[in-house]
Amino acid sequence: MKRLAICMSFLLIFIITGCGEPKIYSPMFKLEDTLYVVTNAPVDEEEIEKEIGSIEKETKNVPIENGEGYKIKKGTVLFKIKGKDITGDRSKGQAGIVAFLDEDGQYRDASMYWSDKEIKDFKDFD
Repeated sequence: MKRLAICMSFLLIFIITGCGEPKIYSPMFKLEDTLYVVTNAPVDEEEIEKEIGSIEKETKNVPIENGEGYKIKKGTVLFKIKGKDITGDRSKGQAGIVAFLDEDGQYRDASMYWSDKEIKDFKDFD
C-alpha cells in the first residue's frame, strides 16, 4: 500500500509538471520568413551596415508573421551586420545573424533559428 501511495505521488507530480504548455524565455522575432532568437552578444556600431526592418507588432508567443516580436518592443529597428549573411547556410554550419538596438542603446545580435523553408522541408520529409 505504501508503494502504491509513493507511485501515485510520483505520477501526480509528473502530470502536474510535465503536461503544461511549453514556456518561451528568449526574445525572438520574425524577419524575411525566418525566426531569429536574441543571443544578446554585443555588436560594435562600426559593424552595422544598414537598416533592414523593424518590429511592427509585439506577440505573447512565438512570432508567426514577419515583423512580429516576442519580448521585443514594437518599433525596435533591425540591422544587417557587415560581412554577415542574414539568412545563413546551415549546410555550411552558418546561421544568419542580424542586429538590433536594445533599450540601453547597445547593438545586440540575434541568430537565425528556423526559416519557413526549413520548416516546410522538414514537414515534407515525413
